[in-house]
Amino acid sequence: MRLALGTVQFGLEYGINNIDGQTSTDECHKILSLANHSGISTLDTSCSYGNAESVLGSYPNLTTQFNVITKSPAFSDAKITSLHANRVKESIACSCNLLNTPVLDGVLVHQCDDLFKPGGEAIYQSLVQQKVLGNIKKIGVSVYHQKQVEQIIKHFDVDIIQLPFNIFDQRLLHDGTLTKLSRQNIEVHARSIFLQGLFFTSPTTLPSFFNSAKKPLLALKLYAEQQGVSMAELALGFVKSFPQIKKIICGVNNSEQLKELVKAFDAKVELQNTSQFALTDENILSPVNWP
Repeated sequence: MRLALGTVQFGLEYGINNIDGQTSTDECHKILSLANHSGISTLDTSCSYGNAESVLGSYPNLTTQFNVITKSPAFSDAKITSLHANRVKESIACSCNLLNTPVLDGVLVHQCDDLFKPGGEAIYQSLVQQKVLGNIKKIGVSVYHQKQVEQIIKHFDVDIIQLPFNIFDQRLLHDGTLTKLSRQNIEVHARSIFLQGLFFTSPTTLPSFFNSAKKPLLALKLYAEQQGVSMAELALGFVKSFPQIKKIICGVNNSEQLKELVKAFDAKVELQNTSQFALTDENILSPVNWP
């Protein structure tokens, strides 16, 4: 199944519409059980998602039911040294311990710009070594824009690139990035499908920071009504229509949301003229810029 489960809510309060806070461990286990029965086979997590890895590791038979992909630490230092490379190695060992597995299905460099700092090659070589040793199966990176993708594929051999993609954020579609990655047999994992829940908000309740998104959001909601689909079906249907995307990562706060998500994912949706919704405002498209 192309739908993958993001787990940031398992360890942190996350999302513009999240009023429930961090998901409880019991509810996380319910979500995982339902995900397994729904055919979801991939989990996306990170050592920086609070205690998400330990919550996942407390679920019985986690890695017999799921492929788990985690991320390496991000570094604020201007230069990368052997100490940072060793920290990546230690982080992988820690993630394996918390997740109760000897092998990780994938490890992504959480902050890909770390690779381009002086000495950044050491991070990549640390991951390569872990792959050779059999501790991880795939190496990947998490990116935000096309320039990062270009740098990655030029200098590094990676298996997975995780990137933002949704009906507002079509940048990596229109600049040819998705097609290029597919031709190079790099797995594309898409995140931010619902733009951190922005698609489900009422434009009138948004603060002034989002003024440039209010009119497009109203237009998108009207389009969904005209198509006879929910916003979730619309957002997922748009991303599903691109075969270059192997995994579509979505997070939920409870098992009821997961039921709705799977139902929306399974809906057959045919959309026309979706390029009209593509935005260019970096402040809106990159939640890291949100207040």
